[in-house]
Amino acid sequence: MRTLFFVLVVLFPISLQAQVDRAKVLKLDDFGDIEWSDKAARLDHFAIKLQEEPSLKGFIVVYRSRRDLPGLSSRLARQMRNYLVQARGLSEDRIIDIDGGTASYLSQELWLVPLNAAPTPRKDVYQTQFEDTDSAREFDDYSLGGVDSEIEGDSLEAFADAVRRSPGARAYVIVYPLYYVQLWESVDTETNKTTKRERQIYQDTTRETNRLIGGIKKILISEYKLSPSRVTVVNGGYRRWRAVELWILPRGEHPPIATPNSFPKSRRR
Repeated sequence: MRTLFFVLVVLFPISLQAQVDRAKVLKLDDFGDIEWSDKAARLDHFAIKLQEEPSLKGFIVVYRSRRDLPGLSSRLARQMRNYLVQARGLSEDRIIDIDGGTASYLSQELWLVPLNAAPTPRKDVYQTQFEDTDSAREFDDYSLGGVDSEIEGDSLEAFADAVRRSPGARAYVIVYPLYYVQLWESVDTETNKTTKRERQIYQDTTRETNRLIGGIKKILISEYKLSPSRVTVVNGGYRRWRAVELWILPRGEHPPIATPNSFPKSRRR
């Protein structure tokens, strides 16, 4: 994930070829918060255009609103990149995912861009943002294991960068394993009476939970190079849907309180 900093550089003389390349920059699509099925269809169209123009690169730029958590834009952009690479077979080096920063509303953009060119930034991007760096602040939260889990995106790379930019702070991650009870009934269509009640329990085992915790910790330390002393990953208790919270915790601050919402019944002795 690349955090987007648009810098205006004036170069003289400007070559004719540079002007031609700039004219070829095209914003193919622009959308807000939409269902995954709709987004996948738009990405399919984007992939077709890139396959038709092998000299172009695909830029995915996501802007978040002021009400969104900082990690949202990088996570959405990474998810779309994963889809294009894993589901549509595009080369990784042709897809650039960018966190566009904070603007007046959420926007997800798909750009077709020639070599040595870049997308045009939105004019309503906030240049200066103020953060409370003295308190624990949530960077992102997201669910795991959805219908599109094979191409899930995360904001761990952007999270690691944000922790590095906060001297003395550490990465504090809360993992919520799954516990969910599904109930259903069989009904006699003639009498309209319930003939059978059933239930199915979905629950992450201790081993599965530890694998989730260890996997996130390994990514932050081994892949994104955070010091082990700056990374804490804990089990937050069960939720009805597997989830992760990413927090930046300043030195001396108390960790955030976990918020589980699903509680297995204790076994009777």
